Amino acid sequence: MGKTFKHVLFAFLPLALAITLLCLIFYTAIQQSYRISANDPQIQLAEDIATQLANGNPSAYYIPPVKIDISKSLGTFIMIFDANGKLVNSSASLDGKSPQIPVGLFGTAKKSGETRITWQPQKNARIALVVVHYKNAKEGFVAIGRSLREVEKRIDSLTKIVFFGWAFTLLSVFVLLYLQKKGS
Repeated sequence: MGKTFKHVLFAFLPLALAITLLCLIFYTAIQQSYRISANDPQIQLAEDIATQLANGNPSAYYIPPVKIDISKSLGTFIMIFDANGKLVNSSASLDGKSPQIPVGLFGTAKKSGETRITWQPQKNARIALVVVHYKNAKEGFVAIGRSLREVEKRIDSLTKIVFFGWAFTLLSVFVLLYLQKKGS
């Protein structure tokens, strides 16, 4: 290894670390923003429906007549459960039947009022799911979900953009340092 190359490498390493950390921070912040905002429609719907159900309104009123295949559709689905976590009504369909959400979500939602997760009931179905507990005249749970397919496409695109930006920046900084050192 030549003397010039060693000097450039030692000057480059701290810059490379700083660039890498900044890219990771940038990527993580945007990726989390994409994922967390995927819950927004479900939060609003779950809270509104839970309020109506707690006041005694019938659950059938909130279930659309068409079932949504959660492995194929980007549509938002609604599932309503009784106080024991037993399915009362659902617009969700997976392999021709209503899917079963993880039972542990009911305890968490009951304790904190709500829980939000990424749920993958099968390989081709990743769902942003919000479960809200309600209690007043009636008690139960409302689960609202929708596919993460489009959000995950945005995250894949972000990954490529940040990776190529990171690689290009590292290469550019190294070349500039090398040319600067060689010229002096």
